Amino acid sequence: SSFCFAVMFGTRISMFAVLMQGKYGTNSVHIGWIFMIAGAIMFLTNKLAMEKIQKRFGMLRASVYATLFNGLLFLGLALADNEILAAILFATTSMGTAVRMACNQSLVSDLT
Repeated sequence: SSFCFAVMFGTRISMFAVLMQGKYGTNSVHIGWIFMIAGAIMFLTNKLAMEKIQKRFGMLRASVYATLFNGLLFLGLALADNEILAAILFATTSMGTAVRMACNQSLVSDLT
């Protein structure tokens, strides 16, 4: 689980830059700003919402919901027809990624 999540996270970052440059001609400065906003969203999700999410859904369900949420957003990202929508969808995937990151270690600790 941790290995697959690490592959997904690394692929998410690198392939988004390739997608934006290839599909929309976005330069590295704009992609850097999008990454910065996505990082801020990830931080804020962990700081402001993670405790409430874990209490409401539990670790396992929060992780599953976050994975499904990201899957839908990635599908939308693949189908996006403009640069702004693609950037918003990518930045929003940071919420699901933050939830998944916070839950992942606790989920796999029982298996080791």
